[in-house]
Amino acid sequence: MDESVDIKGILKILRRRIVTIVITSFCVFALIALSLIFLVKPTYEATGYLLVGELKTEEQYYGERQEIDMLLASSIDFIKSPIILNTINGEFNIPHDELIEKITINNNDNSQIINVVVRDNDPQIAKGLASTITETTVETMNGSFDMDAIQVLSNTEETISLTRVDNVALNLVIGFVVSLIMGGSLALMRDYFDDSIKSHKEIEVLGLTVLGEVNLKDQPRSQKTKANKGLEVAKRKKGGKISAEKSY
Repeated sequence: MDESVDIKGILKILRRRIVTIVITSFCVFALIALSLIFLVKPTYEATGYLLVGELKTEEQYYGERQEIDMLLASSIDFIKSPIILNTINGEFNIPHDELIEKITINNNDNSQIINVVVRDNDPQIAKGLASTITETTVETMNGSFDMDAIQVLSNTEETISLTRVDNVALNLVIGFVVSLIMGGSLALMRDYFDDSIKSHKEIEVLGLTVLGEVNLKDQPRSQKTKANKGLEVAKRKKGGKISAEKSY
């Protein structure tokens, strides 16, 4: 027999467990917000630029285009070579594996510009790495291979573009959604493992007959006073019989 999802039943459960949802969501969201603000460090992205070849306005010959493509490929490979990484490691004391993860090389199609992107939690370190990588690459390639076809477009750290890539507001929105999901899930779990009977309708579903219902909720004091006046304490009479007298 196929089981269908009872949407109305789920909504009733969520409404009945609204206090659990609110408390859980608030606690989870507060924990996420505090973690994002005080524990998670911001991430900065610094970008340095290298120009390969000479920029020409007129149409390039096929041979020139092929030569520039080879220089682009060689430069991209050379940036992450041990020659450059050892120089960076000696200056910044960053392990090779961690340094490779921080560096990203981008080159758009039909472009002679190489973007050296560095990510780090410290903006000054990110800018310093991007500047040092571009300058070391140009100096090493031009000096070792006796060529001057590569030049740095961002000569100083001031010309290095720096942006913050993590979005705190977006992370808070995601955290709020996650907290609501966790609150709703906890409410459904509590109701699923709760075996107590909350109404006579739940008994009738089991096929049992309800003979009566007793309201155990606290009554207002005024109603209790009227009820006590209407009934007197049962008195035991002779012969062991018990009777209750009403006072009018």
